[in-house]
Amino acid sequence: MRDSIRKQNEEPAKQAEKRILEQLERDSKEILSRKKESKPVLDDNTETGCFLAMIGSVISLVLGIVIGIKRKSFLSFLIGTIVVFVMLLLVYKKVIPALSRRRMEKYNAKLDQQVQQLQTEAEEKIRQAYELSAQVSSQQSAAFEQEVTLRFKRVLSNPNAIAPMTEYLRERLELQISKANAGPSIPYIEADLSYTVKRDRIVIPVNEYYNDSFNLTANHFQRLNSEVECDALAMALAVLVDADMKTLYPSASFEIQASRTGSEVVLHYCEKNQQYVPLRSIV
Repeated sequence: MRDSIRKQNEEPAKQAEKRILEQLERDSKEILSRKKESKPVLDDNTETGCFLAMIGSVISLVLGIVIGIKRKSFLSFLIGTIVVFVMLLLVYKKVIPALSRRRMEKYNAKLDQQVQQLQTEAEEKIRQAYELSAQVSSQQSAAFEQEVTLRFKRVLSNPNAIAPMTEYLRERLELQISKANAGPSIPYIEADLSYTVKRDRIVIPVNEYYNDSFNLTANHFQRLNSEVECDALAMALAVLVDADMKTLYPSASFEIQASRTGSEVVLHYCEKNQQYVPLRSIV
């Protein structure tokens, strides 16, 4: 039952996870679509810098002309012109693209950070959804087991009411014990009996093709109404079979251990073999 409760409560968490991931994918695509291409793109600030550099170069050119005329030196004019041209070319070809690329990389890095932040927030929302699911499952499982315990005590308070069921399981356990290996080389006689309480019957698997069963309505018992009742009856029968065996065989030294998963129970019988002879050492 706990597994069915967990699966039932996990479904809303899975749906929430799906919605969160779909929203994350849409938001991430929208943000990444704003990324700039690797080709440098001039922004407004870079264009302003380029314009100021060109103004400065023009002023330098004018000064070169003035100085050249004043000194009547064409060489000075030519050198000044070449220097200004080289500076403009360097600014346009190297400095401006480098600055533009750096700005582009910073811009793209901020977009990547935004996507990473969205992923972190999405993971946290998903974690909270599953955490809430686990809390609800734990509370419901505890309430279910508490109800099973109450029904279990109610059944045990009147063991005669289900005596035919107890007898049926005890006889099947005795049959398994009779089939167990009890040779003198075996220190303990062990046998298992598995049964499952369903709403209309008690089922004992015999082999791959056949199940033995105790039909409730055929034996004048009402069908069970819920999994709580199935689990409670399974628990009570394990206790009553153990008590019945100890009543019938008071001198026998045996133990019966019961392990339960929902309404499925395995009774493990273990008795010291009185015919056991210790094995001889060879060396």
